[in-house]
Amino acid sequence: MRLFLGIELPNSIKDCLYDIQSNLKNNSLAKVNWDAKKKFHITLKFLGEVSDDKVEDIKNKLNNIKFHKFKVKLSTLGYFPGGSKINVIWVGITPENKVIELQKLIDYETINFSSIKLGSSHITLGRVKFVKHRKQLLDKLNSIKIKEIEFNLNSFSLFKSTLTKDGSVYDVLERYNLV
Repeated sequence: MRLFLGIELPNSIKDCLYDIQSNLKNNSLAKVNWDAKKKFHITLKFLGEVSDDKVEDIKNKLNNIKFHKFKVKLSTLGYFPGGSKINVIWVGITPENKVIELQKLIDYETINFSSIKLGSSHITLGRVKFVKHRKQLLDKLNSIKIKEIEFNLNSFSLFKSTLTKDGSVYDVLERYNLV
């Protein structure tokens, strides 16, 4: 099964992200597959395809992680990979140091199951299929200011991601509370 580790977001943050996304949807500058509001999350590590018999091992390893709750806030609107190329539209979080510390602990416990590394901490809003008007889209992205709303991160989760013809479906297999 296809697995990843991530942080679920409070509904108030999902509402804010959805408002940003809605602002971007109302244009004909690009063809974008927008993530559903219910799927917004911060990815900590993508494990990829894992055989069913290893899932319990992963859950047990993740139980070893003891990490304190912490606060972050929404920061900037950005896109990957950067420059004039736009593949993913995202919202960043700050400060990243606690998220990175948690990622390192997760990586240590799951290194035998996957070694896929992630980039910066972010929340994906959508994946760009093609851009119709690059300069206007870049201007639009650069003009949006993000409200720096602070929120608590109290847990992380092991997710199963099932690919369907209508996109991926996420199911929480296990939730790990931070202390």
